[in-house]
Amino acid sequence: MPGPRPLPALTRLCNAALLGALATAAPALRADPVPVTVLHGFTGSAGDAAMPGSAPTLGTDGNFYGVTPQGGLNQMGAIYQTLPDGSTHTLFSFPQDGSAGVRPVQHLVRDAHNNFYGMANGGPAGAHGVVFKVTPSGQYTVLHAFAADGTEGTVLDNGLVMGADGALYGVASCGGATYPWACGGTFFRIRTDGTQFSVRYNFPPGADGQAATPQARLAKGADGNFYGIAASYYSGSTPGYGALYRITPAGVATTLTGFTDGHLEAPTGTPQIDSAGLIHFFGSARDSSMWGRVYRFDLSTGVLSTLHQFNGADGVVGGSDQLLLGQDGRLYGVAIHGGSHSAGFGSEPYGTVFSLGLDGSFNLLHDFGAPQDAADPQGAVFTAKDGSLWGTSTTSTIQSTPGTIYRMTPPTETLTVRPKSITVGQKATLTWSSTASTDCAATGAWVAGALNTSGSTTVVPGAVGTYYYTMTCTGAGSVVRTVSLTVH
Repeated sequence: MPGPRPLPALTRLCNAALLGALATAAPALRADPVPVTVLHGFTGSAGDAAMPGSAPTLGTDGNFYGVTPQGGLNQMGAIYQTLPDGSTHTLFSFPQDGSAGVRPVQHLVRDAHNNFYGMANGGPAGAHGVVFKVTPSGQYTVLHAFAADGTEGTVLDNGLVMGADGALYGVASCGGATYPWACGGTFFRIRTDGTQFSVRYNFPPGADGQAATPQARLAKGADGNFYGIAASYYSGSTPGYGALYRITPAGVATTLTGFTDGHLEAPTGTPQIDSAGLIHFFGSARDSSMWGRVYRFDLSTGVLSTLHQFNGADGVVGGSDQLLLGQDGRLYGVAIHGGSHSAGFGSEPYGTVFSLGLDGSFNLLHDFGAPQDAADPQGAVFTAKDGSLWGTSTTSTIQSTPGTIYRMTPPTETLTVRPKSITVGQKATLTWSSTASTDCAATGAWVAGALNTSGSTTVVPGAVGTYYYTMTCTGAGSVVRTVSLTVH
């Protein structure tokens, strides 16, 4: 089975130390409540894509569109389309000569006309990366090639975001005004037709209290500004471990919090911002005592806190990208290493999928590594048109399959009351069951609190009226059922 894709140099883990410590990690959590179905196994041969490192983007047609850094006809990367049934085909293969860029990694961004935009490394005539457009039919256009002298920026696994003005904004992790003597990176704007490209900010490498070397993609906030993670940060002359920053469309940058504490994991990936102005993002594992975590930053107070700290058995975060804010208000994400199967299958880092409540409640949804399973998930889980959660992985336990697209089984729930109508003092029985769920909870007329995923109970209402009993079960999403009991 092929090994996992090496992580970018700026976020690479010390895998030997981490994997060696998995055998002594905390006991595994409750095993796999949510089954996974592998819908497509990439082959990397005959033009097929390989090793997807980011989530694809949902199109207005209900199909997914994504990129891979390997595979395609020339093994230089590919753009693929996945239909709702999981069938997948290559739309575009990056050419061997690099004239259209090579090895794209990050998530595509979509416009209102179902066109997609992304970034790739390399490019024509010594370019330091490209911004490209691709249509659902596979028509590919280079919108901009970054200057060969590096002053516009150097693309290193970066992506784009759509601004409120309909233009594309992005970062390049290296290059800029200080290139080549220092690697700061740039923030830029470009219209979707490829015109009016401009560098709006040069990140200053080594400057006191200022972020530099921007990573991955930016997230757009409700205020119209952008938020991102930087790999470089200095406090005085002392190097830190990265920073969270804000940058306006005009290019005014502010460091929100710099990481200087050696007891914390360095920030990584793309932030996720909720409606309350809370920013959530990953911290990447550093050694066998720091497995990774999920941070929360409150924009209103400027306070950084930890929402969850991983212990190896529930996952090891490294190079994971963006958390998904689900329709049920929970965060969903992947840890590319760790889980209980890692020890059972030797040193292979299989990984996990989890959900995380905004109150810090953690649920392990799937522990990768069983036979015919996906493995080494990266990027993020994503939502299909029907609301189901999907994901991609860079390897699998399926022979000769360098990556997969998988679907997570959504939770189901039944709740009945018998009889539905009684008189005061009579009994009624509530019966319930749920599949593919991590936990269930009762609200309404019965005693609020946690429920087993199946069971029954007797209720004896003491007064005339209509009583409503609600049960909510959580897994790869949440499902809610309510029944009513009439008392005469």
